[in-house]
Amino acid sequence: LALASQDPVGFFLEGDGFDSSYNGVSIRLGIVLLSILPSQEAISGRLKKSISCSVQWQASRVLDTGEISLQGNTRVYPGGEAFLGSEKQVAWIDSLLAFYFTHTLSADEYYQTLAKKLETFYN
Repeated sequence: LALASQDPVGFFLEGDGFDSSYNGVSIRLGIVLLSILPSQEAISGRLKKSISCSVQWQASRVLDTGEISLQGNTRVYPGGEAFLGSEKQVAWIDSLLAFYFTHTLSADEYYQTLAKKLETFYN
């Protein structure tokens, strides 16, 4: 069902659009799922392609400063959803992990650079 809810440009649908916070969470969960599935599972190939596409979209949301852009998000943005009376904040750690995992799996330094940018901005 999750794979069916992915937009062709890469993000996983949240409401009627995209959300760069929840998308990072989706990628991290997808990578965890991929790591526990036997590699011969038929779904593994589809999941790898889906994650790769979503990571590329997520990378496009990272500003030069290392901040994850919330512009256009459906749920997490200034004035957006709240949980237990507090406005939701971007789940940057999930994106950080997604980029580090992608770097480890692909050896593409670009994703390590992105992860370090997030780490610098949010710490």
